[in-house]
Amino acid sequence: MEEKLDQDFLFYLTFTKSFFRNLIDKYDVELCQAWLKRLCSETTGVAAKRCRNIYLSQLVLAMQEGKLRGPFQQLPPVGHLASPQCVFGPEESPVIEVNASNTK
Repeated sequence: MEEKLDQDFLFYLTFTKSFFRNLIDKYDVELCQAWLKRLCSETTGVAAKRCRNIYLSQLVLAMQEGKLRGPFQQLPPVGHLASPQCVFGPEESPVIEVNASNTK
């Protein structure tokens, strides 16, 4: 299970490179880099990796839209991430498909 979560994480991570160009505000780029660094450090346990993947999927969507929102408008917390259901709500918690046509 952890291996599949890591594969999913790497898949979503590949979108971030091309979506950086959508971020106009320099501070958003810095926040995004801080969040990516933080999410890449979440490496142990199924629950933590699921949480990490949900955060990453939401970050990728925000990057795709060109504007950070929600928790990504500030530096990531030190320690454990808050439950995705508390942060994003139950309807946004599942990992969401990214439009691959925007990566070219």
